[in-house]
Amino acid sequence: MGYSVKEVARELMLEPEDLVPVFVSFFEEASQVFSECYQALKTADLDALRGRFHALKGSSANLRMHSVTELAMALEDGARSADLELIASLLPGLQKAVDDIEERVRIFYGLNESALG
Repeated sequence: MGYSVKEVARELMLEPEDLVPVFVSFFEEASQVFSECYQALKTADLDALRGRFHALKGSSANLRMHSVTELAMALEDGARSADLELIASLLPGLQKAVDDIEERVRIFYGLNESALG
């Protein structure tokens, strides 16, 4: 089963509508994180990569985005072990995982593409 806004809201003891600003903030931050990560990858800035993956891991875990959390954890480990090849191979998958969940969230709320970030 894919990502379910209703299930996440239930687990967090919230109404789905209460999550809209949280999702907006998450997807805006994720967009910035990806820009920063691709730049840090070019310059082999492992500390920046580790920090950004760590932040994304935490915020995605709070929103029960398990696929994103797992990939962010693997990428954080890759940054910790200075494995730039691993990071370069997994980063597009992380971005796709976020994009896929963003699309599900947009569909759930009936929002257009620009509405979430």
